[in-house]
Amino acid sequence: MKYYTLEGFVKSFADHEDSLWEMIDDYERWSGDGEIENCLLRENARAFCSNLKVPPHYHTDYMVKIVMEIYRYFAMKYKKN
Repeated sequence: MKYYTLEGFVKSFADHEDSLWEMIDDYERWSGDGEIENCLLRENARAFCSNLKVPPHYHTDYMVKIVMEIYRYFAMKYKKN
């Protein structure tokens, strides 16, 4: 499936929230250590970039964008009305 927005991409994981939490953990480890091996977040950033034909050297930028969208997803899900 082709995704045009980060929101749509993140929402595609809604049935698999464990994956979203794993990507958050990947990001927190990366932001703390500055280095992570291949992980779910990196794989998904590469997939998203490839999907939109974004050059591969931008995938680390998209790692941050994806995680921020995941945080947004959870914030909106648990927001009290």
